[in-house]
Amino acid sequence: MKDVTSDRSHSWRSRQPIIGGLLMAAGVWSYWPVLSDLWDFWRHNADYSVGQLVPFVAVWMIWSYRHELRKLPVRTCWWGLLVLLISQALRLAGLYYMYGSVERYSIVLTIAGVVLLVWGYQVARQL
Repeated sequence: MKDVTSDRSHSWRSRQPIIGGLLMAAGVWSYWPVLSDLWDFWRHNADYSVGQLVPFVAVWMIWSYRHELRKLPVRTCWWGLLVLLISQALRLAGLYYMYGSVERYSIVLTIAGVVLLVWGYQVARQL
């Protein structure tokens, strides 16, 4: 007799990179104007020029911890959806009041919400 729960968790685990990648791609598409403004700000302001390294260092750190991250239990945490809703409310407030910093901060919350929603609390905590 087959264990249905095991099949479902294996199926979900094999789809997580695809779902997470699609959500991140949608986020990049959605935040593209903010990201390009942020990149230009980093390029033209000597005080913040180190900001250009942040995405590359973050990817390198995740890559270097990939073996430890694979050992962690992966469970969907629905609190990530709440974090996503809060981040989008902050973004909307930043757009409405023309306050770019709030919109930029919402990027970090959006990434945290996606990680929490798709990979769970243990992975989000480790990152």
